[in-house]
Amino acid sequence: MKKSIIALLLANVLSPVVMAAQPMLIPQSEANNSWFNQTNNYRFNNSEPLPGTAGINLAAGAFIIQDKGEYQNVMAFGNPQFGGEIEAGSTLDELLTFIKPSQMYASGSAFLAVNPTSKNGVAWGNGVTRGEEKSIENIQSVYPGTESFMIVKTDGSLIEYTPSTGTESSIDAITSSDIIRSIYHSGGTIGESIAWVALLESGKIKVWGDGAAGGTISKEAKKALKNEVVQSIYATKDAFLVKTQSNKYVAWGGDNSESGTIPSDISSILNSSGSSSIQATEKAFAVISNSTIYAWGDDACGGKINSSTSDFLSNMKSPQLSATRCSFIATDVSTGKLAQWGNLHTKKTYGENTRLVTRTSNEGALVLDSDGNYIDALQSAETVT
Repeated sequence: MKKSIIALLLANVLSPVVMAAQPMLIPQSEANNSWFNQTNNYRFNNSEPLPGTAGINLAAGAFIIQDKGEYQNVMAFGNPQFGGEIEAGSTLDELLTFIKPSQMYASGSAFLAVNPTSKNGVAWGNGVTRGEEKSIENIQSVYPGTESFMIVKTDGSLIEYTPSTGTESSIDAITSSDIIRSIYHSGGTIGESIAWVALLESGKIKVWGDGAAGGTISKEAKKALKNEVVQSIYATKDAFLVKTQSNKYVAWGGDNSESGTIPSDISSILNSSGSSSIQATEKAFAVISNSTIYAWGDDACGGKINSSTSDFLSNMKSPQLSATRCSFIATDVSTGKLAQWGNLHTKKTYGENTRLVTRTSNEGALVLDSDGNYIDALQSAETVT
C-alpha cells in the first residue's frame, strides 16, 4: 500500500497519468494557470490534478481509501505534525469513521476531509492537538489557503476555519446577499502574506486579506471593473489578474508587486486583441495574443523575455504556455520548438510536428509526446542558454 501511495504522489508531480476526476470548484483550465494549482491542494502547479480523495500539503499526504465507492479508512504519510499520521482507534480515526468522507482538501499545513452528502468534515494537522479534533458542520464548499480553509456554509455564509486554533471567523467582505461562485488566493508559504478574491455569481468580485499579497484592490482597478462582469481570475504570489466578459484585462497587487501592473503597451494589445492563454509564475504573468507571447513582472521569474528568447519565440507558429514556480515554458507543435525563461533558460528543437506536452511541477517539467511517451526532462539545475 505504501508503495502505491508514493507512486501516486510522484505520478502527480512529474507524470502524464490521468487520474480519477475530482469535484472541481475552480475550472482546471484556470487552476493550472495560477502559481498555486487551486483545486483541492496547495503549492502544486501540475497539468494533472490529484483525485478528489487525495490531499498533499507541504510535509504530508492523506488519501481516502474506498472499496467500490464505500469509505474504508484514511491513509496518511509524512510528517505527523502536518497530519501525516492517524492512529487506529484515536479520536480522529473515530471521527473519520463516523463522517465517512469522500473528499479531501489540503492547506499548507493541514487536511480537511468532507462528506458532501452529510455536509460534515474534520480537520487535522499542524497545531491541532491530538484527541481534540472536532466535527465541522454545514460545509457546502472548501477553498484551502496556506494555514486555513475558506468554507462556504450551506446557508451561503463564508467563514475562515483555522485548524491550529479551531476558530471559525466570518469574512466581513462577504454579505448575506453575495452568492459565491468560486474563491481564489495569492500568497506565499506558511507565515507569509495571503489575499483572497471571491468571484460572485453576479460577475462582481470581493477582495480581502493582506495588502502586500493583493488584498486591497487599487482605485484604478476598482474603477476599471465598475461596470464589468469578471470571467476569469489568475494569481501570482502578490497580485491578481482578471479578465472580463468584455475582454478587458485588469491587474492589481501589493505595493512591491511587479506583476500587479500591466505595462501600457501590453495592456493596449490585450484590450484590443485579447488573449488565447494566460499563465502565472510566482511573480510574473505571461499571455499569448495573436500567437505572440508577452510577459511582465519580476525578471527572475519570467517577467522579462530577453532578445535571444524573443527571437526564438517569434519562430513559433502556434505557441502554448505552461509554467513552473518561477519560469515559463512555451512549446509549438508545428515546429517542435520549446523555450523556457525565468529562473531557467532553455531553447530546444525536438523536430517538426512533434506533439509536445509539458507536465510541470513547482521546479521542473517533463516533455512528452501526444501518446504520453517521455521525450525530455527540464530540471531546476538546467540552465542551457
